[in-house]
Amino acid sequence: MAAEIEEFQPMNKMFCYQCEQTSHGMSCTKTGECGKTAEVAMLQDLLIHKLKELSFFVDAFRANKKSIKFADQPPFPSEEMSDVVEVPFDVHKMNVFLLDSIFATMTNVNFDDDRFIDYLRETEGYIAQVKAAANTHLGLTDQFFAKACGKQYRQLPSRYASVLAEGDIFELTDIAGSTGVEQKQYDVDNEDVVGAQELVVYGLKGAAAYAAHAQLIGKEDSSVYSFAYEALAFLTSPDALDLSKCLEMALRVGSINYLVMKLLSEANATFGEPEPTEVPVRPKPGKCILVTGHDLSMLHDVLEATKDRGIQVYTHGELMPAHTYPKLKAYPHLAGHFGGAWQNQRRQFSKFPGAILVTTNCLMPLIHKSPYKDRIFTTGVCGGEDIQHLESTKDLSKLIQAAEAAPGFTEADTEFNVRDPVQKHMPPSFHVGHSYQWIVKNAQTVLKLIQEGKIKRFYLVGGCDGSEGERSFYTDLVKQLPQTSVVMTLGCGKYRINHLEEGMGKIDGTLPRLLDLGQCNDAFGAIQVALTLADALNCGVNDLPLSIVLSWFEQKAVAVLLTLLFLKVKPLYIGPKLPGFLTKNVLDVLSRDFGLVPLATEHEVEAKMSPPEWGTFQQLVSLAA
Repeated sequence: MAAEIEEFQPMNKMFCYQCEQTSHGMSCTKTGECGKTAEVAMLQDLLIHKLKELSFFVDAFRANKKSIKFADQPPFPSEEMSDVVEVPFDVHKMNVFLLDSIFATMTNVNFDDDRFIDYLRETEGYIAQVKAAANTHLGLTDQFFAKACGKQYRQLPSRYASVLAEGDIFELTDIAGSTGVEQKQYDVDNEDVVGAQELVVYGLKGAAAYAAHAQLIGKEDSSVYSFAYEALAFLTSPDALDLSKCLEMALRVGSINYLVMKLLSEANATFGEPEPTEVPVRPKPGKCILVTGHDLSMLHDVLEATKDRGIQVYTHGELMPAHTYPKLKAYPHLAGHFGGAWQNQRRQFSKFPGAILVTTNCLMPLIHKSPYKDRIFTTGVCGGEDIQHLESTKDLSKLIQAAEAAPGFTEADTEFNVRDPVQKHMPPSFHVGHSYQWIVKNAQTVLKLIQEGKIKRFYLVGGCDGSEGERSFYTDLVKQLPQTSVVMTLGCGKYRINHLEEGMGKIDGTLPRLLDLGQCNDAFGAIQVALTLADALNCGVNDLPLSIVLSWFEQKAVAVLLTLLFLKVKPLYIGPKLPGFLTKNVLDVLSRDFGLVPLATEHEVEAKMSPPEWGTFQQLVSLAA
C-alpha cells in the first residue's frame, strides 16, 4: 500500500526548532528549552502528521466541489456548492477539534503526553469517518492516498492502531520518530523546502490559536477551517516539494491570519471597546486568583464566578489589556496586574499567595518542588504534567477552593514581592488601552502633530518576549529614540519597554509617546492604524514614517509576520535571533522580495532605522495638508 521509502534512523531523540529559544539557535534534540520532553515533542509531531491525513480526505470534498453536511448544520465548507453530501458525524465539532489540536502543539501550551494520546485517538476516529465518506462519495481509498502523497507523507506501520489503543508511550514515540523534521529532511533531501514547509505549519499554529480564542467567544468563519484543511493537505502533496509553492502557501497563511485577527478583534469587542486605563500594580488585601494567558472570555468567567466572594482577581502576562474593556473593568474585584512576561512566571508565581489559572499559552512546566504546584490550574487546550486541569471555566469550584485555602494578601502587603529582571523597579501602575479604535478616533490630533513636525516617526516595537539578554536591544532602542518619535507596542514584548513610559512623556502634552495597543493579536489594530494614517496622508503604508520591529518567539509571531509579508508591509525588522527553520536561501528570498530585515544588535537596529529616503516624508505631509 505505502510508497517504499528507504529506512532512516533519526540521529536525535527529538528535533524541534519551532520557537526562537531553540538550542543554539538550531534545534532542541534532547529536551526542549521550553521544558518540553522528547516524548511530548514526538507526540506533537505525530499529531500534526495525522492531522495532515485527516485534512487530505476532508479537503478532497472541496477539491471535488462538494460540501459535507451533518444534521441541521450548514454545509461545509460552503453553501454555494450545489453538491452536498450528508455525513453521519458532527462536522463543526471536527472543525473545532482540528484547530484546538493544532493549537495544542504550539510552544508553551501543553506538556501532557496523556492529553496528546487522547488527541491522537480522537483524530483516528475522525479519519475513519471521513475516509468512509470519501470512499463512498469520491471513491478515495488508502491506496490512492499513499500513491498521491508519495514520499511527502510517510505511512505509519500497521501496528500503529493497536499501539495507540494501548496507549504505549514508548512504542508511540518510536513510531513518531518517522514523522519529525529530521525524517523529512532525509526524505526530501532539501533543507530549504523542509524549512518552508515548517514555516507553513508554524504560521498555521499561530493562526489556529487566534481562531480558537475567537471561537470561544462566538466568532468563527468556515473559510478558516476550510483553509486549515487545505494547507495541511497541501503538505501531503508533491506540490509541497516546490519551494516557491511552499512560500505561496505561507503567504496564504498570512492572509487567513489577517481574517482570524479581525475575527478575534470583533470577538473581544463583546466586552466593549478598549479605552485608556491606568492599571494598578499593587496588591489589595484579601484572597486572590491570578489569571494568565490571553483569553478574555475565560477571565470573564472567573470574574463572574468570584463576584461577591471577597476574592480579588489579578491579571498576568498578556491579559493586562483586559483592564481596558468596559465590561471587564466593571467588576470591582478586577484588582490589578501582577508580574511581567511569561518567562519569569516560575519566580513570580511562587510569590503569588493565591490560586493561578493558565488559560492559554504561555505555560512553563512545573519543576521539582514548585511551591505553587497545588494551586495552579490549566483549562482549554493548555495542560501540563502534574497540573490540575479544569475541563471548563463554567465550573471553577476547585480554583475558588484553592484561592480560599491560600493566605492571600494582607494589609501589610503594600507592594508585590516580585522583581522583574527588566523592570527592576516596578512602577505603581501602567497605562494601557490606546487601542487602534482610540488612535483612529484621535487621528486628527495625530495628524496635526505630524504636520507641525512634532511627530517625525512611528515605531511599532512588540511581539513576543523571551529570556535572552540580547533582547535588551528593544529597551535600548526605545531609550535612544528622539522626542519626536511615537512608540506603539503590543504582546508580551511590551514588558521590555513599558517601564519607560513615565520618562518618555507626551508629545505637546497631549499624546503619550508610548501607546500600548494590547495583546499580540492586536497587530490587526496596528495595521488599521497604519491604513488610517496612510489614507489621511494620501500615501501608501510603506511610505509612512513607520518602522516595524517584530520581536518573535513562538508561532503566533510567525503568523503575524506572515500577515505583514502578505500585506507587503516593508521593511520588517525581526529579532533577536533568526528562526532555525529559515535557511539562508529562504531568508534571502524573504529579504529580497519582501523586505525582511534580520536584527542583531542595538547598533545595527539604530543604523537600519534611519533609511535615507525618510526625509521625503515632509513632502507627503505638505501634500496631505
